[in-house]
Amino acid sequence: MANRVFVFGTLKQGFPNFAVNKGVRVPGSFRTLDRFPLYLVGERHVPWMLDLRGEGERVVGEVYEVDDAALAAMDQLERVDKPDGYRRAAIRVEGDGAPIEVSAYLKFAAHLVLSEARLGPIEEYTLDHARLYRSRSMSVPVRGLIFDLFHTLTGHECFDNIPEANVAMLRRLRKAGLKLAILSNAGVLDVAAYRGSALAGLFDVEVFSCDSGCATPEAQIYHACLRALGLGASDCIFVGDGGSDELAGAKAVGLRTVFVSGAIAELCPERIAPRLAAADHHVEHAWEVERIVAPIVAGRVNA
Repeated sequence: MANRVFVFGTLKQGFPNFAVNKGVRVPGSFRTLDRFPLYLVGERHVPWMLDLRGEGERVVGEVYEVDDAALAAMDQLERVDKPDGYRRAAIRVEGDGAPIEVSAYLKFAAHLVLSEARLGPIEEYTLDHARLYRSRSMSVPVRGLIFDLFHTLTGHECFDNIPEANVAMLRRLRKAGLKLAILSNAGVLDVAAYRGSALAGLFDVEVFSCDSGCATPEAQIYHACLRALGLGASDCIFVGDGGSDELAGAKAVGLRTVFVSGAIAELCPERIAPRLAAADHHVEHAWEVERIVAPIVAGRVNA
């Protein structure tokens, strides 16, 4: 049986949790008939639409037809069976045609502490808002970071002009006690150029496909990097632009993932949406990763 669900946040197409959304999109953009307050809440900047009809804005979103299995997956993500989770409620939305009845995931207004509201009420959850989002997995302490090289730390100009912000970020992360690794599909000439760049000497471990006999997204290369770091997959975050399906490969071995989209937005923006599906977090520039991991560095996390 098909269920119509209105999604307004991370389940939208091209947004961080879209991989969970197995529905078929109803064409067009939709807006709630009633006004609802939509906030970004807490350090994770989670989008909350509160069950307060008549307050806030007419919220913009997308409608999907989902079967019972897909609906159950959405329910699990939204924690509908937990006291602090969302509840699925019937609301009405309109697009180009007549209003339709749909389900939407709402938060009880009593759950919101206004001091935890980082932004809102807002009319629409955008990709700029999504860059602030941190999934539950990104709240687990981290001990190591694994970086892709090209289009992640180098930008699209390779080694000629490494952003100083990236170099400074790497130095601060090492000083904070994190182990750092490079894991990249690279040839012999690429590695030689890396050795002469501003990035050389900033990593505890360097794993290149030309030396390893395997490449991303093969599991072997991730495992080789983790062994060299002396860490488990759950201890680490992989940071990359998503080329060669590296983010999906990292997720498959249990790594958390951050998608760096800056160079891709310039070179091939149509690839951003599919790569987001394998990302726990999304940033435009590699140096923004520091903001994500600073609160969860192992040994410095608040209890």
